[in-house]
Amino acid sequence: MRCPRQQLSLVSLLFLFWFLGCGNGSNLNKFVFAGDKDQEALSTLMERAELAYDRGRIEEAFNLASLAADKAPGSERAAVLLGFISLSQAGSDPFKIVEKLMSLSSSSTIEQSSGCSSLSTGGNAADVMGALVGCLANIPADEMSEIGEPVTTEVTEFEAYPILKPIAPSTIADPDSPRARVSTLYYLNEAIAYLCPFVNEPTSEHPARTDDDPRHDCQASPLQRSNQVKSHFVWAMAHLVESLSFYQVLMYSTSEGTALAPAASTSQQQMSSNLMKRVDVVKNISTSGASNISKYVKAITELKANFDAVFTSPAEGETVATSMLQSTMVDLKVTSAAFGAIPGVPDEITASVTSAIEALTTAAGAANDITSQSSQLQGQLNTAAASALKTSIDKVSTSQVDDTQKQEICDSFATIAVGTTYALPANQPSLCK
Repeated sequence: MRCPRQQLSLVSLLFLFWFLGCGNGSNLNKFVFAGDKDQEALSTLMERAELAYDRGRIEEAFNLASLAADKAPGSERAAVLLGFISLSQAGSDPFKIVEKLMSLSSSSTIEQSSGCSSLSTGGNAADVMGALVGCLANIPADEMSEIGEPVTTEVTEFEAYPILKPIAPSTIADPDSPRARVSTLYYLNEAIAYLCPFVNEPTSEHPARTDDDPRHDCQASPLQRSNQVKSHFVWAMAHLVESLSFYQVLMYSTSEGTALAPAASTSQQQMSSNLMKRVDVVKNISTSGASNISKYVKAITELKANFDAVFTSPAEGETVATSMLQSTMVDLKVTSAAFGAIPGVPDEITASVTSAIEALTTAAGAANDITSQSSQLQGQLNTAAASALKTSIDKVSTSQVDDTQKQEICDSFATIAVGTTYALPANQPSLCK
């Protein structure tokens, strides 16, 4: 495992060496679990589990750690190990995640083989996910149907760019939910379940659990917690990787340079989604002549339905995250909160996420709830689409369309522009003012 080569502060590198380990043949848990003197030695069974995990024998480690947890209920050390095991089972490498987070806050160039894009601190939440998804998200293509339903189309040109309607994530208690049926999500949720009793409650000084996620409704451990850094680290990683998995559905693509095949830059990630490809189809439809206008209106009206399908909101009155968009927003907020609960963690590791979430919640305004925050995230994901459509619609004059067509075009734009600056009256297409 190679050490990161970015020019980072000494504090950041010391933290990385101390917490994650670095060097030829290093293994994350060798450093995480060796030398824990702030708690009594665990049983021989637990030591065998840690040794098995350190040597990459994940199944053996899981079986031993589970048995140890059964024999010592409430053991934070066992929960932490099971959390790291679950991350491994989900295909996530904590060392790589930290390295990439540090890369996003670095001005140096990231090697193309990493599959990530460089990003300076200050990028918005959509930029952060776009930059990370290529190197961290790992929902296999053959499991995408378990997390999103194909949307049919009546526009021939759209057929080359299929999109998915996200299936509500729900919980692993529901056997038909994505979190139960998709292996990556299942193991991430296992990590969350193991660590929940040891993570700061919503009412604590530095909360890392939230009432917006029913999975966080667990009984806090009454025992003294001595692995808070590790517990909150695993908690953050599980929620971050889940948000990237959901991003793969929201920004679904079947071509290179996308969520399924990493792009060289953040903008390319979002511009290459199949939704954006459908926007390009609409842009390229000629608006000269009555027949072309009819074709244009049909395409943009279906495009509106596409955006409605992808960014489905929960039923009115819902107070918890039930849509995939809102679940993504909750995951990002929890990741940021968990980072905030880890004392001494360097800004180079957390800044790309925390600064983006702070900006997003500020933009949500006075309401500042999950619904308004999710609307802002949706706007970040769809700004490029709204911009392109405005340019396209501005080429259509009022003399070319009747009142019904004009209404359909403007209603479609309003839906797609939700959360973007193009939703403001002054920034809408001339046809819609």
